[in-house]
Amino acid sequence: MKIHLSIIWSNGTMFCFPKDFGGMGVINTRRMNEALLSKWIWRIIKNRENDACVKLFRNKYMKSKPFALSSNKGGSQFWTGIQKVKHIFNWGAAFEVRNGRGTLFWKDVWLYEAPLKLVFPKKIYYCRNKNS
Repeated sequence: MKIHLSIIWSNGTMFCFPKDFGGMGVINTRRMNEALLSKWIWRIIKNRENDACVKLFRNKYMKSKPFALSSNKGGSQFWTGIQKVKHIFNWGAAFEVRNGRGTLFWKDVWLYEAPLKLVFPKKIYYCRNKNS
């Protein structure tokens, strides 16, 4: 029996499967943390007027920059965690341009199903401001 458990522990794939599918039903805490931090990114991007936490993040860490250009310099552990999962959020996010202030032309998905920097890699080379 110990050999079987060591295989599950070393492999890790069956360990986090639901019990109905032959696993042990243990939650993958890394994935859960990434999902919860991604929800915070969504909350920041939505920018609801009455949200005190979002106001705090905007005033302390983002100033007048969009979230995509924010960095984790001098930030708390929580803000650093949000910055670490920013790329995961961007995999599934698509933006509506509206006034264009919160959307990055080359880095955000807004026209095609991928960022323009991946669709037109040669054209971004000639661009002066890649963070526009």
